[in-house]
Amino acid sequence: MIYICDEVLKQMLIEENDTPDLLADQIKAIDIDNLEQGTINPNEDRLNLLGDKFDILCDPATIDRERVRQYAVSPPLFVTGIGFLQREGRAPALPSSCTEGKALIGVVGATNAVNYGVNAILRGREWNRYRNDIYQALNDSLECPGRIISVGSSHTDVARRFCSDKEEISYYVGDLEIISAHARLIPGCNFITSSGSFTYDRYGIFARIDYKKEKEKALLLTRFFEVLNREIMTSDSLLDRAYFAEFGERARSPALETFFWSIRGAP
Repeated sequence: MIYICDEVLKQMLIEENDTPDLLADQIKAIDIDNLEQGTINPNEDRLNLLGDKFDILCDPATIDRERVRQYAVSPPLFVTGIGFLQREGRAPALPSSCTEGKALIGVVGATNAVNYGVNAILRGREWNRYRNDIYQALNDSLECPGRIISVGSSHTDVARRFCSDKEEISYYVGDLEIISAHARLIPGCNFITSSGSFTYDRYGIFARIDYKKEKEKALLLTRFFEVLNREIMTSDSLLDRAYFAEFGERARSPALETFFWSIRGAP
Protein backbone atom coordinates (compact mmCIF):
# COMPACT_ATOMS: atom_id res chain seq x y z
CA MET A 1 0.00 0.00 0.00
CA ILE A 2 2.90 2.34 0.73
CA TYR A 3 4.41 1.51 -2.66
CA ILE A 4 1.12 2.37 -4.37
CA CYS A 5 0.87 5.72 -2.56
CA ASP A 6 4.48 6.56 -3.42
CA GLU A 7 3.96 5.86 -7.10
CA VAL A 8 0.78 7.93 -7.29
CA LEU A 9 2.44 10.88 -5.54
CA LYS A 10 5.38 10.69 -7.96
CA GLN A 11 2.94 10.96 -10.85
CA MET A 12 1.27 13.93 -9.20
CA LEU A 13 4.60 15.78 -9.02
CA ILE A 14 4.70 15.78 -12.83
CA GLU A 15 3.01 18.89 -14.13
CA GLU A 16 0.01 18.33 -16.37
CA ASN A 17 -2.29 20.83 -17.97
CA ASP A 18 -5.21 22.05 -15.87
CA THR A 19 -4.39 19.88 -12.83
CA PRO A 20 -3.67 21.17 -9.32
CA ASP A 21 0.05 21.52 -8.60
CA LEU A 22 1.65 19.33 -5.96
CA LEU A 23 5.09 20.28 -4.66
CA ALA A 24 7.53 17.87 -3.04
CA ASP A 25 7.66 19.90 0.18
CA GLN A 26 3.90 19.43 0.58
CA ILE A 27 4.38 15.69 1.07
CA LYS A 28 5.23 14.38 4.51
CA ALA A 29 5.21 10.73 5.63
CA ILE A 30 3.95 9.99 9.14
CA ASP A 31 4.73 6.75 10.98
CA ILE A 32 1.52 6.08 12.89
CA ASP A 33 3.34 3.72 15.26
CA ASN A 34 5.58 6.56 16.45
CA LEU A 35 3.44 9.66 16.68
CA GLU A 36 4.65 12.44 18.94
CA GLN A 37 5.50 11.05 22.41
CA GLY A 38 5.33 7.38 21.64
CA THR A 39 3.20 4.75 20.04
CA ILE A 40 -0.52 5.23 19.67
CA ASN A 41 -2.95 3.15 21.66
CA PRO A 42 -2.95 -0.22 19.85
CA ASN A 43 -6.72 -0.44 20.31
CA GLU A 44 -7.40 2.91 18.62
CA ASP A 45 -8.60 2.75 15.04
CA ARG A 46 -5.95 4.51 12.95
CA LEU A 47 -8.66 5.87 10.65
CA ASN A 48 -9.70 8.13 13.52
CA LEU A 49 -6.44 10.01 12.93
CA LEU A 50 -7.39 10.95 9.36
CA GLY A 51 -7.83 14.68 8.93
CA ASP A 52 -5.96 15.30 12.19
CA LYS A 53 -2.51 13.70 11.93
CA PHE A 54 -2.54 12.94 8.20
CA ASP A 55 -4.78 13.10 5.12
CA ILE A 56 -4.21 9.73 3.39
CA LEU A 57 -3.86 6.34 5.08
CA CYS A 58 -1.49 4.10 3.12
CA ASP A 59 -1.70 0.79 4.92
CA PRO A 60 -3.72 -2.45 4.69
CA ALA A 61 -7.08 -1.02 5.77
CA THR A 62 -10.10 -3.22 5.16
CA ILE A 63 -13.03 -1.75 3.27
CA ASP A 64 -16.30 -2.09 5.17
CA ARG A 65 -19.65 -0.32 5.15
CA GLU A 66 -19.02 1.86 8.21
CA ARG A 67 -15.68 3.13 6.93
CA VAL A 68 -17.02 3.86 3.45
CA ARG A 69 -19.70 6.08 5.01
CA GLN A 70 -17.13 8.19 6.87
CA TYR A 71 -14.18 8.50 4.49
CA ALA A 72 -13.21 8.77 0.86
CA VAL A 73 -11.86 5.43 -0.31
CA SER A 74 -10.14 4.04 -3.38
CA PRO A 75 -11.35 1.05 -5.35
CA PRO A 76 -10.24 -2.25 -3.78
CA LEU A 77 -6.50 -2.70 -4.30
CA PHE A 78 -5.85 -6.07 -2.69
CA VAL A 79 -7.81 -9.04 -1.40
CA THR A 80 -6.83 -11.46 1.29
CA GLY A 81 -8.33 -13.30 4.21
CA ILE A 82 -7.66 -13.76 7.89
CA GLY A 83 -5.89 -16.93 8.98
CA PHE A 84 -3.17 -17.83 11.42
CA LEU A 85 0.44 -18.98 11.68
CA GLN A 86 1.84 -21.57 14.06
CA ARG A 87 5.54 -22.23 14.70
CA GLU A 88 6.78 -25.40 13.06
CA GLY A 89 7.61 -28.12 15.56
CA ARG A 90 6.21 -26.15 18.49
CA ALA A 91 3.07 -27.27 20.32
CA PRO A 92 0.63 -24.44 21.14
CA ALA A 93 0.17 -23.93 24.85
CA LEU A 94 -2.19 -21.92 27.04
CA PRO A 95 -0.08 -19.79 29.43
CA SER A 96 -0.70 -20.66 33.06
CA SER A 97 -0.67 -17.07 34.34
CA CYS A 98 -0.44 -13.41 33.36
CA THR A 99 2.98 -13.10 34.94
CA GLU A 100 4.56 -15.20 32.17
CA GLY A 101 4.13 -12.41 29.63
CA LYS A 102 2.88 -14.97 27.13
CA ALA A 103 -0.37 -15.38 25.20
CA LEU A 104 -2.12 -18.01 23.14
CA ILE A 105 -3.00 -15.63 20.29
CA GLY A 106 -1.26 -12.50 19.01
CA VAL A 107 -3.06 -9.86 16.91
CA VAL A 108 -2.50 -6.27 15.88
CA GLY A 109 -4.83 -3.83 17.61
CA ALA A 110 -7.58 -1.90 15.80
CA THR A 111 -7.69 -4.45 12.97
CA ASN A 112 -10.42 -6.84 11.92
CA ALA A 113 -8.33 -9.71 13.26
CA VAL A 114 -9.14 -8.91 16.88
CA ASN A 115 -12.82 -9.88 17.01
CA TYR A 116 -14.04 -10.52 13.47
CA GLY A 117 -11.05 -12.67 12.55
CA VAL A 118 -10.76 -14.68 15.75
CA ASN A 119 -14.51 -15.40 15.70
CA ALA A 120 -14.31 -16.50 12.06
CA ILE A 121 -11.52 -18.94 12.91
CA LEU A 122 -13.57 -20.38 15.75
CA ARG A 123 -16.55 -20.76 13.41
CA GLY A 124 -14.21 -22.68 11.11
CA ARG A 125 -13.89 -25.27 13.90
CA GLU A 126 -10.31 -24.44 14.77
CA TRP A 127 -8.90 -24.16 18.31
CA ASN A 128 -11.69 -26.29 19.82
CA ARG A 129 -9.48 -27.10 22.79
CA TYR A 130 -9.36 -23.40 23.75
CA ARG A 131 -12.80 -22.34 22.50
CA ASN A 132 -14.36 -21.41 25.88
CA ASP A 133 -11.28 -19.48 27.03
CA ILE A 134 -11.11 -17.53 23.78
CA TYR A 135 -14.80 -16.60 23.86
CA GLN A 136 -14.44 -15.43 27.45
CA ALA A 137 -11.41 -13.32 26.49
CA LEU A 138 -13.33 -11.74 23.59
CA ASN A 139 -16.15 -10.87 26.00
CA ASP A 140 -13.73 -9.48 28.62
CA SER A 141 -15.09 -11.96 31.15
CA LEU A 142 -11.66 -13.27 32.15
CA GLU A 143 -9.52 -11.82 34.90
CA CYS A 144 -6.57 -11.80 32.51
CA PRO A 145 -7.77 -11.72 28.86
CA GLY A 146 -4.23 -10.83 27.73
CA ARG A 147 -3.17 -14.37 28.60
CA ILE A 148 -5.45 -15.57 25.77
CA ILE A 149 -5.28 -12.69 23.25
CA SER A 150 -2.34 -10.31 23.22
CA VAL A 151 -2.90 -7.07 21.28
CA GLY A 152 0.22 -5.57 19.71
CA SER A 153 0.80 -2.12 18.30
CA SER A 154 2.09 -3.31 14.90
CA HIS A 155 2.81 -6.41 12.83
CA THR A 156 6.50 -5.89 13.53
CA ASP A 157 5.76 -6.16 17.25
CA VAL A 158 3.52 -9.23 17.03
CA ALA A 159 5.77 -11.03 14.53
CA ARG A 160 8.78 -10.50 16.80
CA ARG A 161 6.96 -12.07 19.74
CA PHE A 162 5.61 -14.91 17.62
CA CYS A 163 9.10 -15.74 16.32
CA SER A 164 10.79 -15.35 19.70
CA ASP A 165 12.63 -18.37 21.13
CA LYS A 166 10.82 -17.62 24.39
CA GLU A 167 7.57 -18.88 22.80
CA GLU A 168 5.68 -15.71 23.70
CA ILE A 169 2.79 -16.28 21.25
CA SER A 170 1.45 -19.59 19.93
CA TYR A 171 -0.80 -18.32 17.11
CA TYR A 172 -0.24 -15.19 15.02
CA VAL A 173 -3.58 -14.07 13.54
CA GLY A 174 -4.13 -11.67 10.67
CA ASP A 175 -4.36 -11.38 6.90
CA LEU A 176 -2.38 -14.37 5.67
CA GLU A 177 -0.16 -12.65 3.09
CA ILE A 178 0.75 -9.91 5.54
CA ILE A 179 1.49 -12.00 8.62
CA SER A 180 3.47 -14.48 6.50
CA ALA A 181 5.55 -11.67 5.00
CA HIS A 182 6.36 -10.22 8.45
CA ALA A 183 7.28 -13.60 9.92
CA ARG A 184 9.58 -14.35 6.97
CA LEU A 185 11.55 -11.20 7.71
CA ILE A 186 12.77 -12.73 10.97
CA PRO A 187 15.66 -15.19 10.48
CA GLY A 188 14.98 -18.71 11.71
CA CYS A 189 11.23 -18.19 12.08
CA ASN A 190 9.89 -21.39 10.54
CA PHE A 191 6.12 -21.64 10.59
CA ILE A 192 3.12 -23.36 9.08
CA THR A 193 -0.03 -21.57 7.95
CA SER A 194 -3.64 -22.40 8.58
CA SER A 195 -5.27 -24.63 5.97
CA GLY A 196 -6.89 -21.58 4.42
CA SER A 197 -8.33 -18.17 5.18
CA PHE A 198 -11.52 -17.75 7.18
CA THR A 199 -12.63 -14.36 5.86
CA TYR A 200 -12.57 -12.44 2.58
CA ASP A 201 -11.25 -8.89 2.95
CA ARG A 202 -10.60 -6.08 0.48
CA TYR A 203 -8.05 -3.34 1.12
CA GLY A 204 -8.29 0.27 0.01
CA ILE A 205 -6.59 3.62 0.58
CA PHE A 206 -8.63 5.98 2.74
CA ALA A 207 -8.63 9.77 2.96
CA ARG A 208 -10.46 12.54 4.78
CA ILE A 209 -11.58 15.26 2.35
CA ASP A 210 -13.05 18.56 3.56
CA TYR A 211 -14.42 20.32 0.49
CA LYS A 212 -15.58 23.41 2.40
CA LYS A 213 -12.76 24.27 4.79
CA GLU A 214 -9.73 23.08 2.79
CA LYS A 215 -10.59 23.48 -0.87
CA GLU A 216 -7.02 23.39 -2.24
CA LYS A 217 -6.17 20.26 -0.26
CA ALA A 218 -9.47 18.70 -1.32
CA LEU A 219 -8.48 19.20 -4.97
CA LEU A 220 -5.14 17.49 -4.39
CA LEU A 221 -6.75 14.56 -2.61
CA THR A 222 -9.32 14.18 -5.38
CA ARG A 223 -6.47 14.30 -7.88
CA PHE A 224 -4.71 11.55 -5.91
CA PHE A 225 -7.65 9.19 -6.42
CA GLU A 226 -7.93 10.18 -10.09
CA VAL A 227 -4.28 9.25 -10.76
CA LEU A 228 -4.59 6.09 -8.68
CA ASN A 229 -7.56 4.89 -10.74
CA ARG A 230 -5.68 5.60 -13.96
CA GLU A 231 -2.61 3.64 -12.83
CA ILE A 232 -4.39 0.45 -11.74
CA MET A 233 -7.02 -0.06 -14.43
CA THR A 234 -5.00 -1.35 -17.40
CA SER A 235 -2.20 -3.78 -18.24
CA ASP A 236 1.18 -2.94 -16.68
CA SER A 237 -0.96 -2.12 -13.68
CA LEU A 238 0.44 -0.50 -10.57
CA LEU A 239 -1.15 -3.41 -8.68
CA ASP A 240 1.23 -5.91 -10.31
CA ARG A 241 4.27 -3.72 -9.68
CA ALA A 242 3.30 -3.22 -6.04
CA TYR A 243 2.79 -6.95 -5.53
CA PHE A 244 6.21 -7.74 -7.02
CA ALA A 245 7.86 -5.08 -4.85
CA GLU A 246 6.38 -6.62 -1.69
CA PHE A 247 6.21 -10.37 -2.41
CA GLY A 248 8.59 -10.92 -5.34
CA GLU A 249 7.87 -13.96 -7.49
CA ARG A 250 5.78 -15.67 -4.80
CA ALA A 251 2.63 -17.15 -6.36
CA ARG A 252 -0.63 -15.32 -5.80
CA SER A 253 -3.62 -17.06 -4.32
CA PRO A 254 -6.34 -17.95 -6.87
CA ALA A 255 -8.63 -15.35 -5.26
CA LEU A 256 -6.00 -12.62 -5.60
CA GLU A 257 -5.18 -13.56 -9.21
CA THR A 258 -8.86 -13.41 -10.12
CA PHE A 259 -9.20 -10.07 -8.35
CA PHE A 260 -6.26 -8.55 -10.25
CA TRP A 261 -7.73 -9.80 -13.52
CA SER A 262 -11.09 -8.17 -12.68
CA ILE A 263 -9.38 -4.79 -12.11
CA ARG A 264 -6.87 -4.57 -14.97
CA GLY A 265 -7.81 -7.35 -17.38
CA ALA A 266 -5.19 -9.72 -18.74
CA PRO A 267 -1.62 -8.72 -17.76
